[in-house]
Amino acid sequence: MLPAVTGGKKRTPGRGRPRFTLSAAALSLAVLLLAQGCGIPAVFAPGERTPTASPAAILPDRPSETPAPTEPPAPTETPAPTETPAPTETPAPAETPEPTAAPDPEKRSAYERAEALLAAGDRARAAMAFGALGDYEDARERSFALWEGLAERLVISAGESHCVALLSDGTAVAAGVDFEGQCDVEDWTDLTAVSAGSLHTVGLRTDGTVTAAGNNSAGQCEVSGWTDIVSVSAGGNQTLGLRSDGTVAALGTGYDLSGWTDMVAVAAGVGFALGLRADGTVAAAGSNNVGQCDVSGWTDIVAVAAGWNQSVGLRADGTVKATGFANVGLVSVSTWREITAISAGEIHTLGLRANGTVAASGENLYGQFSIPGRGRIVAVAAGANFTVAVKEDGTAAASGYNLFGQCDVSGWRDIRMPGVAARR
Repeated sequence: MLPAVTGGKKRTPGRGRPRFTLSAAALSLAVLLLAQGCGIPAVFAPGERTPTASPAAILPDRPSETPAPTEPPAPTETPAPTETPAPTETPAPAETPEPTAAPDPEKRSAYERAEALLAAGDRARAAMAFGALGDYEDARERSFALWEGLAERLVISAGESHCVALLSDGTAVAAGVDFEGQCDVEDWTDLTAVSAGSLHTVGLRTDGTVTAAGNNSAGQCEVSGWTDIVSVSAGGNQTLGLRSDGTVAALGTGYDLSGWTDMVAVAAGVGFALGLRADGTVAAAGSNNVGQCDVSGWTDIVAVAAGWNQSVGLRADGTVKATGFANVGLVSVSTWREITAISAGEIHTLGLRANGTVAASGENLYGQFSIPGRGRIVAVAAGANFTVAVKEDGTAAASGYNLFGQCDVSGWRDIRMPGVAARR
């Protein structure tokens, strides 16, 4: 414990300056402050009373040293965001298979009968039998395939007052009025089809080109530039040619057929035209004064024919559709069955049956319904008011109006059979 601090010289009591004394508390505080200033911890004697006032309440705080600023930690790199995996496609629900139709024993039996007819060589009846089955299995496709070789019967054709036939060697013969040169076909060769209009005649060559003779008032004979033709039809003063791509060339029509596509057959009437599409429907253009072009609802058609005032369509099942002038029974064909070929004239309509006989409707003023002679008929054509036919022996027969010798065909021989190539 430090001694009490006094002056430097000894003072006599009562003399000089007044004497000051420090109380124990003040002395303790002084010692405390001195020790604190010197960094020495204060020590109090046992029993000394600790001052009640804190040094901080008496002396101002000493400024504390500001600590050196700590360097902020280096920023941690933000990890690159992980790519969100592409959502997996939810698999499409499996399609529920359509219930299989229960077998139809009657249609199965009819299908087998059609196959038996085809195996026996009766292509016409087989085509009709398959056609009658509609959408059953592949019946429609098989029917159409068979009809391709049956419905094309352009081996004989009749116009207003003349007719023409295709011979087995690819040449042609003609009979009837020749005022316009429509019968001048004796020099034609390499033919595969012939067709007669009102006053002109057209021939299709094997190389896809076309020749024509007769009246050319509407330009219907200007076919020299045609190529790639697979079928021809002459009617009235117009000529149609079916190209291999399903489009149609036309002369003398007065209407546009450029939009016709996917055609497999054409027919030229008097002032109108028909086109058969690959799907069995029919297009029509031109005059419709008596409803001859009302064919939009026809289906399953395999052949078409155009006359003066009527349109006729042969269906795959051997039945027939017709529209147009109806007053004389021209289109009364609803009862016809087993028909394999059709033809339309001016006042009558013809259908060739599978048994080689002929069905007819319309007017019979000149006896054009009756084909003379015997023998099975394989092709038939209706003119204005006469009929000409080809028999299975390659001869021809005709009936009806004969003022210009259009029925004088009895001497014709070796006419090509329908669907048979030219004989070399």
